[in-house]
Amino acid sequence: MVGTRLDVRKETVGPLGEGDRFTVVGTFLGRRFELSYELTGYEPPRRYTHRSTGGPIPNQWGYTFEEVSEGTRLRRVAEGEPCGFFRVAESLFERVPKRQFRAELETVKDLLEARQ
Repeated sequence: MVGTRLDVRKETVGPLGEGDRFTVVGTFLGRRFELSYELTGYEPPRRYTHRSTGGPIPNQWGYTFEEVSEGTRLRRVAEGEPCGFFRVAESLFERVPKRQFRAELETVKDLLEARQ
């Protein structure tokens, strides 16, 4: 999701698995919106994929984790096509996710290093 996440709710009951549905509440460019997602692939600890099932930004995300000599390599692939208001802001969708992802990785790195 591009923007700021305010809340994530799991809409299905039981342990995490393919087919589970989530609602993500967020903001982008001052607008609040909700996106529904479905978990489409889940192979811990190697792979996680999900796709949107509603909302203004149809998208798919995929994450793969690979053990390498230096630690773990994370690959993230995102595909999406903004609609409506979000199409006007399309050029931001090329810059914002990269900056956001770098910030998220720094947070994860800081948390992991704090545990050592």
